[in-house]
Amino acid sequence: MRPTTSTVPRPTGRKGRSDRWLRLLRHPFFPRSFVLRNLQTLAAEARWAALPVRLQRLWVRRLLIERGRFFRAVLTWRPAASVLPTPGTRSRRRRGTAAATGYCDDCGGCCEIASGYPEFPEPEAVPTSWRRAFAEGLGPYHRFCPFLWEMAGSGRSVCAIHEWRPVACRAFEQDECRWLQNDRAGAAATAGRNPSSRWLQFGRRPRRGR
Repeated sequence: MRPTTSTVPRPTGRKGRSDRWLRLLRHPFFPRSFVLRNLQTLAAEARWAALPVRLQRLWVRRLLIERGRFFRAVLTWRPAASVLPTPGTRSRRRRGTAAATGYCDDCGGCCEIASGYPEFPEPEAVPTSWRRAFAEGLGPYHRFCPFLWEMAGSGRSVCAIHEWRPVACRAFEQDECRWLQNDRAGAAATAGRNPSSRWLQFGRRPRRGR
């Protein structure tokens, strides 16, 4: 049985929780840089700025817990960790057009979306709850894909389910990448959110209060 976020055991005791979270945050593939960018994005959003500081702290804590639990669940689930790129080396997972042209530098910009249309080529290969997480996001104030990992704190992206990634991700090729790179300045037009949040609007479900 492949674990889901609900089956990940929780630590017992305050010290146990602290130690476990520290180990998790230090994991070579935990997306620390993207979490920081997530928080920077929130700081530029008017809705976030309107929250009392106490609530902001509570939401940040919840965001880290949700991200950490999902990260650990996927890390536990992966059938072969050896297929992941070695931390500190350039990813070799790109295929097709990306491999031929070399346009992808693993910046992770195309993954900075909260959710997308959950059409998977092999839907049975990924737990149902995870397909739902891709469709709906991890929760309020998350601003990047649940499956986005980072390569050893380098700021370079790693897709945790690249072999089974959704159709929407496979459709993002060189033209879309070029548009995204040229449109970074457009972040202000999306209330501080990464402009890549716009290209998948067709696949997003409207969510209230997020």
